[in-house]
Amino acid sequence: MASLFKSFVEGIRSNSEARSAAQGNKQITIQPLTWDKVYELATGERWDDETVPSEDQAMRVSPVAAGINFISEAISSMPMHLMKRISPAKGDKPERVERVGGRTEDLINSYWSDTEDSYSGRSWAMQRYFFDGASYIFTVRSSSGRVIELRPLDFNSITPVWVNGKKYFDFRPSQSMSGKPARYGPRDIIELPYRHARDRITPVSFLKDAARAIKLYYAIESYAGNFFNAGGVPPLVVQAPLSSEKAIERTKDDMQKHIMKTNSRGELIMVLPFGYEVKDLGVNPKDAQMVDAKLFQLTEIARHIGLPPMFLQDLSKGTYTNSEQQAIHVVKNRMRPLTRRLEGRFSLGLFGPGSPYSIRFDLNELLRGDTATRFNAWARGVQGGFLTPNEARYREDLPLLDQAGADELHMQTGTQLLGGENNDPAGAAPAAEPAAAGAQEQ
Repeated sequence: MASLFKSFVEGIRSNSEARSAAQGNKQITIQPLTWDKVYELATGERWDDETVPSEDQAMRVSPVAAGINFISEAISSMPMHLMKRISPAKGDKPERVERVGGRTEDLINSYWSDTEDSYSGRSWAMQRYFFDGASYIFTVRSSSGRVIELRPLDFNSITPVWVNGKKYFDFRPSQSMSGKPARYGPRDIIELPYRHARDRITPVSFLKDAARAIKLYYAIESYAGNFFNAGGVPPLVVQAPLSSEKAIERTKDDMQKHIMKTNSRGELIMVLPFGYEVKDLGVNPKDAQMVDAKLFQLTEIARHIGLPPMFLQDLSKGTYTNSEQQAIHVVKNRMRPLTRRLEGRFSLGLFGPGSPYSIRFDLNELLRGDTATRFNAWARGVQGGFLTPNEARYREDLPLLDQAGADELHMQTGTQLLGGENNDPAGAAPAAEPAAAGAQEQ
């Protein structure tokens, strides 16, 4: 009979038919493990497709923790720049923007308030983005309308509503409070949604989308852990000269107690009566840990988060070559679309529609290579005439220079056009003829 664990690892069919094995005059029915049965054995709860795992349960699943922590920390550590549109795009000419900095840039990069730094605020916002389906940030403004603070809001205190085709947010600090809630617009409360339902207003969380993958991984780990907590003893078959049902039950109980007693003492030898033979069902350590099943579920979770498995700390297929390419892939195909979405939300909340000001993330922080590669890139940028020396120093967090030319563009001039008037003998002026010998003597 095939191993129960091996059958599980290879993808047990939930609707598989019960198999029977004859033993004497008794018929023993054996039901293979199914996904829902493994979940029930591991958690003590019946499987329900509609049940969403809790935040704590999800974060105990290592691939989920690795993926969400990576994105949260990446977004939190990236610089955010305040940009201003100088001239709009016209024809073939692209839009011209420049970085202006100022107090608003300091606010979003360094501190949200006198009690909340930017890193902590953005990290919290991204975690709520995944776990709640949206995070909400309140903008505190001065009398002139400039944003002076950003305050995180509890997800449960916000109720999005449609009013005449426009989205508003009803805010109630406590659900137990009576009375009409305060209503705010998109410029007062910045919404960072993971996904909306079909009504374009109800947030849908990552936990709901990836519920099945998370619960199955959690069940696999718990089931394997329970297996080893019980001593790592696989299911056994005992062959013995037994004829009655009572003798079979008594022998089963005695063998169970004897195995657990031997395991608790750390003994490696177990003595059996004459005529008894014990066989396992073929479980090896790899099957017992359910490695293949865990790797498959890790890949499923990676798809939901939008990251290659390498970024969930699965390096089983990682090499020096493909690791660098996967990092570039993540920046281009995962982080860039995500940051563009966040840029739009922050720009709308801070400045409103139609404003020449906008927020941009600096993705160069995620593409920083080793020291030699970075310095070579800066040298080529300065020598190629599209970076000033101070711009290169700024990107390396070095103090800016006050000397002349530090803020000017430079170009190497050692390369010249062949055949030009300065280096073509045919185009050069003829050399003067030497004077006659007699004239030199005079």
